[in-house]
Amino acid sequence: MTPLLAIGTIQLKSWWDKKGSAPSEEHADAAKEKEEAPAKADSHGGGHGAAKEKGAKKPKATGRNTKLPIPLTRDAVAYHPGDDTKEGDTPKFVLLDLKGEPRDEAKSDKIVVNLAGTSATRFAVARLSLLGEHQELVERVNFNRERLLDVASGALSSLTIDDVEKAGFRNLLRQQLLALFNDIMGRGTIQEVIITEFIVQ
Repeated sequence: MTPLLAIGTIQLKSWWDKKGSAPSEEHADAAKEKEEAPAKADSHGGGHGAAKEKGAKKPKATGRNTKLPIPLTRDAVAYHPGDDTKEGDTPKFVLLDLKGEPRDEAKSDKIVVNLAGTSATRFAVARLSLLGEHQELVERVNFNRERLLDVASGALSSLTIDDVEKAGFRNLLRQQLLALFNDIMGRGTIQEVIITEFIVQ
């Protein structure tokens, strides 16, 4: 092969390599933009994957349970949900002193009565909570707590040993107390009476 032909062949091969295997700068820039386009769309929330991810993170609308089981106490109570209260947690109540300062966590007070027809030889001990969802329920219970305790004591002291030993006694007592409490608080204010403790001695 003559030197001139050899040089021409080498230059032709070099030119062919550039055109065939390596893209031009224009083609390289276009290809780079195509590769970066999906990534940019995803980072701005415009890509299909980003839309799915955004939809997955959207919080579900859930309604918090607004019913409050308020302990029936002789002292005023206040409802303190706390920073770490989660859905379904039991509400936390504290007792308030005369200045309105919180003391200990509230617990239903004992209601102690003599049972009817026992000549004061048998007595009952009960603790009650009131369940409702009125917006001002805590304040209304505080305002009426002495009357509520009075009618609860009256209902319990009218019980006999036979009453207590009847089947379904607790359900009957709940219904009786519910009617008495709603006479004081207003119809439908208290939705349920919870008997947290009942002991006969």
